[in-house]
Amino acid sequence: MGEDGAIIPVEEDARGIRSLAREMADEYKGFVKVYRERMEMSAAEAHERAVEPADDFALEHAMTTTPDQVSWHAISAVGERDPALGEQVWWRLVQEARDDLASGNRAARAIEGYQHDPWDRARFLVLRESLAKEWRPANGIEWMLVDMLAQAFTLYEADMQHVMMYMTMEASLNDYQIEKNNKYETPRLTSAEALARVEQGMERYQRMILRVQRSLRDQRRYSLNVGNVGQLNIGGVQQNVVNSETSDQNARCVQGEVTERQ
Repeated sequence: MGEDGAIIPVEEDARGIRSLAREMADEYKGFVKVYRERMEMSAAEAHERAVEPADDFALEHAMTTTPDQVSWHAISAVGERDPALGEQVWWRLVQEARDDLASGNRAARAIEGYQHDPWDRARFLVLRESLAKEWRPANGIEWMLVDMLAQAFTLYEADMQHVMMYMTMEASLNDYQIEKNNKYETPRLTSAEALARVEQGMERYQRMILRVQRSLRDQRRYSLNVGNVGQLNIGGVQQNVVNSETSDQNARCVQGEVTERQ
């Protein structure tokens, strides 16, 4: 965001470029330290090795591998070979990040465990799609809240599955004990504690779902929609408002009034 409040795209934000340069400089210092301490190179040798341009293999890897496999050193090495190619590698990562966010895969990955499968990812994305159709998010904040709602409900369902697993396993074990020994085995304390923890987690995620829903509601209730009122008085200053597009969410456009999108 610029000093005047305007949103500056990543590609045009000079401050962001300077920050990237600092990251690559820090990685350069790390490589120099490793070369000198572990490989016992001289300062000049370590410097030459750290700034060595990318070869054909390293260039192809940086241009085609998955974004999470590209390091700061890789971008720097490609830049040493051709500054334009170094920038191209970085902008590819930026676009991949945009796609990752917009598609919902970033939100899905945040709640996936070590062993996840395509079916779990597809279920999350379909749930997110269903919520988006219902809430019709209009901006980045509302999309973030829809992602949080989908995450909370997914975790809620996972804990519900754990509750049912504990309950059915305990029931099956007791049926077996009764059939074999004609005796009912009282629940073990560890199992009861585990069940209680899972149930507490379900309640926590349920409260999270309700909080996110309230946030979405409030985000829309207290948003200012001035529509095409021509002129609006704010703080004693007259502002000319021109809006050529009409809202498709049945919002009431009343001069100076806070309206709620339904």
